[in-house]
Amino acid sequence: MSRAPFALALLFSALLLAALPLAAQPSAPHCLSVREQDPDTGAIVQKTHLAPSAPGSIDPLFVWTSDDPDSLMFAVVRNGGALRYAGCFDMTLQVDGQPIPLTRLRHDKDPNSLRTVVEYVRAEIPWSDAQKLATAKSITYTVCKDQLKVDEKLVCETRHLMEVAGRWRQEHPGGPLAGAGGSSAGAGKPPAGAGGSSAGAGKPPAGPGG
Repeated sequence: MSRAPFALALLFSALLLAALPLAAQPSAPHCLSVREQDPDTGAIVQKTHLAPSAPGSIDPLFVWTSDDPDSLMFAVVRNGGALRYAGCFDMTLQVDGQPIPLTRLRHDKDPNSLRTVVEYVRAEIPWSDAQKLATAKSITYTVCKDQLKVDEKLVCETRHLMEVAGRWRQEHPGGPLAGAGGSSAGAGKPPAGAGGSSAGAGKPPAGPGG
């Protein structure tokens, strides 16, 4: 499994945006996920918006990329004065009360954030399991001992993301980047070279930084 370096770098942009004061952040269209395209490879990044982040907040994010169409990334981003999950980052995800398997669990810290500590826990969801998100009415998750719920706006964006990603998969059955095209603004996955730790069945993330 691979992830476009462009998509990896875009997550840092999202993290930096989330650290801005709330008044400085652009508003997000209701129920629409965001699309971006790597100008070098043509890989598409489709993601939910990262919610405006107050200090100490915990914000979820779903990301799909056309260079790895058989999985969906789920990331939880937190900013604050110190790392909260460095020693405990077990994560679970439930859709309408049903558990969703997570693989390749990983914890990272944004080295570019100087004013606040920004950390994220991320995992991969196999597409066969991720499809449950296409009709989700509620999404809940845990990180370590924190029990959290995704707001209705992001649930709606997640359904839209799954619709767009599912349509792309149907239109491009021949390969990950076959006929990739598209544009507009967005963000994606953690950057190449980001330090971090992994957990699970000893399966290190493939590609740069996970």
